[in-house]
Amino acid sequence: MLGEDKVAKTVAPAAVEAVDRRDTEIQRRLAEAYQPMLRAMVVPATVYFAIVAIAYLIIEEPAGKVLLGTVSTIISLACFAISCECARKSLDHGEIERRAAGLLLMTLVSLVMHHTLHLEPTKLIFFALAIMIVSVVAISARLVIGAVVLAGGAMMAFAVKAGGDNPIHFGFILLAAAFVAFTVSGLTRKAILKAIGASITADDLREAAEKRAEQDILTGLPNRRKHFADLEKRLKARKGATPRFAVGIVDIDGFKTVNDRFGHGVGDLLLVEVSARLREACAGTGQLARLGGDEFALIIEDPKEEDGLKSLGCRIREAIGQPFTIMGLPLKISASAGFAMEEIAIVSASEMMERADYALFHAKEHGSGVEIYTAELQTHRREMNAIEHNLRHGDLEKEIRVVYQPQIDIRTGETVGFEALARWESRELGRVRPDTFIAVAERIGAMGRLTPLCLRKALEGARDWPPGLKLSFNLSVRDIETPASVETIRRIVMDSGFAPERLVFEVTETLIMSEYEQAQRSLKTLTDLGARVALDDFGVGYANFSHIDQLNIDTIKIDRSFVSRLGDNTNSRKIVNTMIDMCASLGVDCVVEGVETAEELQVLRSMGACYVQGYHFSRPIEAVDIPGYLMGEMARRVKKPSRAVSRAS
Repeated sequence: MLGEDKVAKTVAPAAVEAVDRRDTEIQRRLAEAYQPMLRAMVVPATVYFAIVAIAYLIIEEPAGKVLLGTVSTIISLACFAISCECARKSLDHGEIERRAAGLLLMTLVSLVMHHTLHLEPTKLIFFALAIMIVSVVAISARLVIGAVVLAGGAMMAFAVKAGGDNPIHFGFILLAAAFVAFTVSGLTRKAILKAIGASITADDLREAAEKRAEQDILTGLPNRRKHFADLEKRLKARKGATPRFAVGIVDIDGFKTVNDRFGHGVGDLLLVEVSARLREACAGTGQLARLGGDEFALIIEDPKEEDGLKSLGCRIREAIGQPFTIMGLPLKISASAGFAMEEIAIVSASEMMERADYALFHAKEHGSGVEIYTAELQTHRREMNAIEHNLRHGDLEKEIRVVYQPQIDIRTGETVGFEALARWESRELGRVRPDTFIAVAERIGAMGRLTPLCLRKALEGARDWPPGLKLSFNLSVRDIETPASVETIRRIVMDSGFAPERLVFEVTETLIMSEYEQAQRSLKTLTDLGARVALDDFGVGYANFSHIDQLNIDTIKIDRSFVSRLGDNTNSRKIVNTMIDMCASLGVDCVVEGVETAEELQVLRSMGACYVQGYHFSRPIEAVDIPGYLMGEMARRVKKPSRAVSRAS
């Protein structure tokens, strides 16, 4: 009960305030409706009383000329003044009521003075006429009541004074005038109030629709439309003395995995909790909005340069990095943030947000978690834009080629396969690093063009290899995200003439976890074809042993970052040794990447590693050089049959 009382006490003032606002709005709109009617009455009244004043000056006796002429002139001038006032400004409810009452009183004074000087029963009808005219512009019922009482009382007084049947005659006239006045004024007000009510309701609905259109339904935060509109206003309103501001984009890492594994219900509840933590972490800094999905945006007021933004980004990451419990499920996610400071060169909200988005991309790409758009990033962005442009419009068929890096069985020194690697020699940019252009291609959705091209070239180059050699080919997340893209890969393999059983598709842990369910379906399509699947860069992502079993992984590739630390890092040795033993226990092949020295090879051999690749054996080679490479390897084995080759020339 106490809780209900507290809610009632909180809600009641708000409800009263809403009713008061609505009543005030009705009064304002009622005045807007009656003001043109008042002006429509006083304009002809100005002319009428001016004519009456002139008539009095012509036909009246001297006393009547001064008295009646003056009063009529004053009324005419008053009507003219009210007409001008109505044309010049808006009158409120009370002002319209007072002016109508004033005109009524002046008119009654004129009529009373006229009949006092010379009573004319036939003209007593003007009192009734005054009642009905006032009823047309009566913004309130009390104005009609006043008109009936004052005008009717004056008319009946003069009727009694005139004697005869006049009291009865004008009594009926007064009754009829009162009936007409109350009916006309009531119906007019009712019709106007009905229209006002409909208009206010329509405005309320439109305002609610606009609010919903600018509000994220799930979190209650401003949405993308509202954020961009506010940012545009902020950019247009800035002045030299105005404190600088910044924008930020926050992306929730790992949310898609939660959504895919536990469903949209859990995902939605997680987003609500995330928004609450973001509100708390960003309190007092500016406006928080949800752009859509797992992306949020900020407009940060007076961020105190880069240090303030870095501090805010760290607070956000710390808040989101704390464990969540949703519907009893313990969940762990993280966040990345990109910021961009306002600059005079920025002319649009989209441009400013693109800067923040690029900073976010850089933060995720390099693992820093928080990045601020700087001049250095601006240069990097221009370079990436150039790569993007050439990926979209360059002649990739001529510029892209495929090279092959051998994979060696260190027990025999025999090459068991090659990994296909893309190389790009752009006509405009020259040689572009593979990790760079592949990252850009994934970001802009160009893998749908790049992967089929590289796969066709790789299969064409491997078509005449000896039967025992395998071909490894890397797939990106874009290559398996839709059934159509997987079907394209399947069709290329089937048309190539290369046996699918000799083909190994390499996928990364990050790829699998970002699109787990689709990855499972897509990889099954490829394994049904006869191809094998290798898990690339194992140890740096989020996959676990159950994924290896569920996805029918045939080979695990140990990332070179572990190999490079074998010489002076005991933990790296333990990790690599454990992964090699794990592969043996699971019955899957293990390929160690990035072997560059004889010392690394010796350590790996002592651990029981079987397959390796790296510069210690060979750099990637062109397709035309592979026959010579294989012949050289065969010659070395014939020459030294009892020893495994430890290094290829």
